[in-house]
Amino acid sequence: MSTSRPIYLLDEDPDLACHLSEQHADEARERLTTPLRRVPEGKWSWGPNDDPEGLGLLLLTGLLWREVTLAGQVFAEPLGSGDLLRPRASQLGYLGDRAGVEWRVEEEVRFGVLDAAASGVVLSYSALNEALIERALARSRSLALQLAINHNTRVDTRILHTLWLLASRWGRVAQEGVVLRSITHEILGRVVGARRPSVTVAVRSLEDEGLLKRRNEGTWILHGEAPAELRDMYGEIVA
Repeated sequence: MSTSRPIYLLDEDPDLACHLSEQHADEARERLTTPLRRVPEGKWSWGPNDDPEGLGLLLLTGLLWREVTLAGQVFAEPLGSGDLLRPRASQLGYLGDRAGVEWRVEEEVRFGVLDAAASGVVLSYSALNEALIERALARSRSLALQLAINHNTRVDTRILHTLWLLASRWGRVAQEGVVLRSITHEILGRVVGARRPSVTVAVRSLEDEGLLKRRNEGTWILHGEAPAELRDMYGEIVA
């Protein structure tokens, strides 16, 4: 992980200042500078210097997967812009050798490092604390929704609902539908709890129904609106 010159964190992530008054936002912007770190695409094996003293790493851009393996089964959690993580605290040490955690960067990741100095500034503004707590709760809520989705017995339904859930966080609206960044069949299977051949068959079925399309470069296009049951259950998350 490479480190570059300090950045103004609120310029990179202006939504973090959503609860600050205009006066405090200007003041906090000048005070809250952090090192910027980049992690290239591929497997990320973090070291002690990658897990600083302080609140952790605030993900600014890119896509990262946290893969948890237990009893030979792998679950992948997506992490993207706005997520806060602390790699060391994400290990499952209490399970010993029975479980493991690996990190995989799908698209180059840029982190704002909330080290001890930056964390001190954050903690001096209750509104910034509130925003970070909301981020952590949103991540927890997303995992709970994924758990609910994965209880559906149909693989195609799990895939469609999962793609819409991910699109609610990181999708963008285009003329042909909602565009979602590249996610391989293998990774998608790890998210929804299905083997890759089952994912391929389910995706083909969804494409035949006109519900989605996968571009040659790997990005997804979701057509129409989120399924009605998702809109009813999850409201503003997938609307």
